[in-house]
Amino acid sequence: MGNHYYSDGTKKTGDELKIAEEISAFNEWKAKLVSFKQNEERFNACIDKIRATHGRNSVEESRFRKLNTSIVVNPDYYDWVLSKVHLSNNPTLDALRKRRNDLKKLIDEFDKKGIDVEQKRRQMMYWDSLKEIDSQIQEILDGMSSGPVPEEERWSHYFDKEMVMYDDTETLLDHMLKQDMLEYRRTHPADTRSDEELREELIKKYQYTYTWYDNHGQAHVGTALVSVFVRQVPKGASINENKLSGKFAKNALIVKYSNQFSDIDSNSSLYNSHFDRNDSHLVQPRADKYGNDEQWNRIRDNENIKKLYDAIIDLMNRNNAKLPTNSDFNYRLPQITARRLVNLRRSGSIKELCDALKYNFQTDFKLNERDDDDINYEDQD
Repeated sequence: MGNHYYSDGTKKTGDELKIAEEISAFNEWKAKLVSFKQNEERFNACIDKIRATHGRNSVEESRFRKLNTSIVVNPDYYDWVLSKVHLSNNPTLDALRKRRNDLKKLIDEFDKKGIDVEQKRRQMMYWDSLKEIDSQIQEILDGMSSGPVPEEERWSHYFDKEMVMYDDTETLLDHMLKQDMLEYRRTHPADTRSDEELREELIKKYQYTYTWYDNHGQAHVGTALVSVFVRQVPKGASINENKLSGKFAKNALIVKYSNQFSDIDSNSSLYNSHFDRNDSHLVQPRADKYGNDEQWNRIRDNENIKKLYDAIIDLMNRNNAKLPTNSDFNYRLPQITARRLVNLRRSGSIKELCDALKYNFQTDFKLNERDDDDINYEDQD
């Protein structure tokens, strides 16, 4: 719900846009007050456990590392390059990147089989929106929107692009082109072009054009893959080798652990020193701000009121236990995830809307089968 764009790449309007803007503003505010630090000790403890069972350099260790680590650009290096190309605190670039990040979050919507004609139409609108933003960002990064600039002041002087992988053997681009080619062959059986010729045509959907200038001031038109298919790495750096020299020779690329190996910094403004790790709820109120010991003590010390309190909590627990996906909310309301609401928003026809509603209620509110015998439907008015 915090995304400013619908799944077709068009910007939200009305109340939906207001909701997205408010959620984004809250997340930005929160990000400034909360910082995290990696817990290398906990990560290494897990590695030790794996090695104790499977030995060093096992398949299990490799799989664990792949799932829980990633190689990313050091934010300090990134900021340093921005200063070199005179783009620090550039509001236009920042706004474009925010728009692009919103759009890139939608890519998972298109990694599906059996996409219907309407979804295909929305998908094309998505790529058009992303290509437009990528083109503007490309020209700003290399200072090419207004004319030639010195090589050392171009973004490409510091960064290369690597292909994003779909799995161990296939890039994301190849994966999506393969799906597109299968769909095209199915719907255009009379087309006799080779796979290579067809790929050259289909890949245009995933490319954008931009203007660049050579050292003589001559304008040229370049072509590049949209940003979901490539990631930026410092020039001369790779996952296994870093050939950079200078200030960031050893740490232009850093290892980042998954969220389960990151802890909130106790110096963060929103750090909750009263957080109870034995409580299964990730969101817990800060006792110093929301604690109400005086009222709670009055309930606890009054036998009759405490019995009533316990009875209400017990009733809610027993009722919530009948909801398969909402069984641990205690006195809190069952959650309806944003994903459910997004699915409803995407429903086009009346039938699609009804199917989405049916699925949501079956998933979020249907009673467990084992509890059906507790209810006599015929007695309900």
